[in-house]
Amino acid sequence: MTKEINNSPVTVEEAVAARPDYENEIIAVVRGTASPKAAQQKLEDYHGNDIAQAMASLTLPERKKLFRICTADMLAEAFEHLEEEDAVAYFNEMDVQKASAVTEKLDAETAVDILHGIEKEKRALIIDALPQDVRRDIRLLASFDEDEIGSKMTTDCVVLRENLSVPEAMAELVRQAEENDNIATIFVVDEDDEFYGAMELRDLITAKKDTPLDDLIVTSFPYVYAHESIDDCIEKFGYHHRPERDRGRGRRDGRGLRQAGRLDRRGGPEGAAAAQHAKAFAVAVCPARSRHFGIDGRRRV
Repeated sequence: MTKEINNSPVTVEEAVAARPDYENEIIAVVRGTASPKAAQQKLEDYHGNDIAQAMASLTLPERKKLFRICTADMLAEAFEHLEEEDAVAYFNEMDVQKASAVTEKLDAETAVDILHGIEKEKRALIIDALPQDVRRDIRLLASFDEDEIGSKMTTDCVVLRENLSVPEAMAELVRQAEENDNIATIFVVDEDDEFYGAMELRDLITAKKDTPLDDLIVTSFPYVYAHESIDDCIEKFGYHHRPERDRGRGRRDGRGLRQAGRLDRRGGPEGAAAAQHAKAFAVAVCPARSRHFGIDGRRRV
């Protein structure tokens, strides 16, 4: 099989061979004699996946040099592309200060997965060195067993108060969007931080400024409790479709802050087929009343 590159026919094998060898380029930088700052500037041009691939070919001293050269942001991007087993092994090679800095930059759920594999004493030191808000998120996510739906939650979501006007809600959305990527579905709480409902981003964006926010909120949004088992949640919501908008207040039982989000895939061979036909939208409930979290649909459950 052939394809044209620069108007010249070449085989696929030749095209693959002609691609830049980023892994060896990165290894050469690490093994070179450039100053740490100069080496860092060179490595900034590479994607995190390229750096992740190069780690396995480095010796332990070379990996430690790489960890010193790269910023926490660069390493966090690389660790997002590693298998969990490799990420844990490399985290164990880092000093506590750098490991804590990288942990802060990781998605909370990725950080928890890695920290679960770290030796207990070092894990405690890493967590203690984190900023208070990050430490709180990680400790909560880590408090759930692996078979509980709470272990699949993410803190990456936008939460608004129900008593805001549309212009106020838009301003708050913009503020929170600077730190959160999942904004397609927006979750709403009342003055007591009790879950009230959810709304679509497009509905908020297209609403007239004098539209009552309550008109945009789906109060019949389904939920689960954070300590429910994943299997039970799959059974409950595996084929559940998004509900129609209910303009009423909806039922609340006062048993803690509901944690909203979506569950996109079902685990296991039978779940894979079900996921092709429906997406399940669920709200998990945490016993603590301190923070609102969402289920991350990108994670396999």
